Amino acid sequence: MRLNKNSMVQRKKVLFFIESLAGGGAERVLATIIKHIDREKFDITVSTVTDHGIYNEEVKRLVKFKPLITTRRGLFYRLIYNSIYYALPAGLIYRLFFQKGNDIEIAFCEGFATKLLSKSPCKNKIAWVHTDMTANPWTQNVTYPSLAMEKKAYSKYNHIICVSENVRTSFESRFGLTAQTLYNPID
Repeated sequence: MRLNKNSMVQRKKVLFFIESLAGGGAERVLATIIKHIDREKFDITVSTVTDHGIYNEEVKRLVKFKPLITTRRGLFYRLIYNSIYYALPAGLIYRLFFQKGNDIEIAFCEGFATKLLSKSPCKNKIAWVHTDMTANPWTQNVTYPSLAMEKKAYSKYNHIICVSENVRTSFESRFGLTAQTLYNPID
């Protein structure tokens, strides 16, 4: 059966942003989700800061892959990398590197990803939290200068997903925001 242009269903444009696909648990979970998501319903883009990682090829075969930095060469790489992480404001980074028009944007890890996508004008944003933010508050003084700034970033999200009940209760206790639990998929 051939569908005409008017009867085709418009796929939702979804952006996943994670710092890298270098090989941690969150990266494996993202690769698993990408592998099993219905690409007939969703037009998926995965974006990272750098273009290297053990899951890059797997993700590139399945969906659009758009790293912010496409080179790993010398001074130019270090200049862009340091500008992204240490010099440029998150809102400017978003405007410089991301296309508008996504239906859903997902910051797939706490820290820089959450900070960056909190500046997005997208109306449907999801923050995905993979760690107990009370026992391991690694984002403090690394990504956010204060707890208040981190809470402000999370408050820009429509949904906050935590990978376990412990992560959720820790998150809610720390930030006073509501989250929900969605366990990691197992392939």
